Amino acid sequence: MTPAQREAYARANTSLLHLPALEFRHPTFSAPLRIVDFDSDLSLPLEDYAPVDAGDTVLFVGTHCEIRPPNIDDQVDSVTTFKIDGVSGLVQALLANANQSNVPIDATLRFYSYNLRTGSVDSPVGVIHQQVRNIAITKTTISISIGYKNSANKQFPAQLYTAYSNPGLVA
Repeated sequence: MTPAQREAYARANTSLLHLPALEFRHPTFSAPLRIVDFDSDLSLPLEDYAPVDAGDTVLFVGTHCEIRPPNIDDQVDSVTTFKIDGVSGLVQALLANANQSNVPIDATLRFYSYNLRTGSVDSPVGVIHQQVRNIAITKTTISISIGYKNSANKQFPAQLYTAYSNPGLVA
């Protein structure tokens, strides 16, 4: 760790956890799939501008997740990768079926602050909306990468560039 990271950890409140929570949406799902990196299920508040159930408090299923955030560099193409352990066969089948369709799986990554002493949760401190790019499913884990495709790698003019399909573009 860097000296700044050591100092930050030394001053951090030990009763606060920073929990990443994932939400996957697809037309083949009856409801969004919601997962949080915690040892039990948690009811977490959604932001007022959430794509589904805006402003509501919803249940996230607790499981173990390893998250590798995107690199901060000069590249347009940012990718976040996840490894989700201990998910049910139902979730694996839903994601596998959705991945075979032509409609992309929408993903939202939220970060929450959870107080272990009081059990209180703050509104998400960060929200990232992207799409699933790759999925690898085994019997016990799911590995997923989310991000938007780099617009520079798309063939021109076969792709219609819009603010929705390429949110990084400025009109």
